[in-house]
Amino acid sequence: MILKKDICVKNPLKEEWGAGKVLENTGNNIYEVFFLNCGLKKFNRKQNPLVEIDEITNELFENINTENSEKFIPNSNLIKYFLENYEDGFSGEDYVQKKRNYKIKAKDLAIDLLNKEEYEELLKNDNYEEIVKRALKIINTTTLILPNEKLAIKNGLESDESKEEFSKLLFNLLYDEENEKLHFNKFCAVLESINANKWTIVSYFQFLIHSNNHMFIKPTTIQSITDIVGYDIKYKLKLNWNTYNRVQKFAKYLKNNITELEPKDMIDVQSFICCISEKNS
Repeated sequence: MILKKDICVKNPLKEEWGAGKVLENTGNNIYEVFFLNCGLKKFNRKQNPLVEIDEITNELFENINTENSEKFIPNSNLIKYFLENYEDGFSGEDYVQKKRNYKIKAKDLAIDLLNKEEYEELLKNDNYEEIVKRALKIINTTTLILPNEKLAIKNGLESDESKEEFSKLLFNLLYDEENEKLHFNKFCAVLESINANKWTIVSYFQFLIHSNNHMFIKPTTIQSITDIVGYDIKYKLKLNWNTYNRVQKFAKYLKNNITELEPKDMIDVQSFICCISEKNS
């Protein structure tokens, strides 16, 4: 049987592999197939045990990354690894104390200092000095942003012009989600102009204030987990909307695949990512 690219298959001899998607025939009668429960496998056409099945709708099939296929770990094992560290999951006291509480503290502070109504009033009064002061205080509340990155944004926001531009663009990014891509790109530009164009900084405030929908991006950590899961985020070192948007989609995908742990928000998902990445570093 000749297998066409993109069809869904299963291996009757390995039902535990789950559904697979044929990626391509690499030549010499060799097929590459990505299985949801075991990652990339290769088959010789003459010894092919695979059978075609009805098409499976799965987001991972639409975003497969095979560049580091040897690192693949199925979602069930990721959950197992997490529970080895935090046996009571996201509700356990150990997890809450070590991974969640300090982020919730920062979230509460961010909502208090940069809530929409008060932020608007500060902008109306051209009080950019106060807005920047509050933003830096929020940044310094956690260790999510590295010390050298904190110093870069502090130094970059010394001029009145940079404070004004930063304050206006951050407000738009936080509170005009209908034009998120436009405001994201503009915020990236102002960060670049002050030499603070880091993934941690551009994703930090949305992660705290809109933690139900936005993921914090620490490049090494997010690349580690997406390699493990096999999800292509099209990562680029330079800040860009495509990578940011794909990371947000990946975070939602992961949240939907660890529902048995009952993650409350992206703070839990981010903590899960850190735990898995640390274990596999």
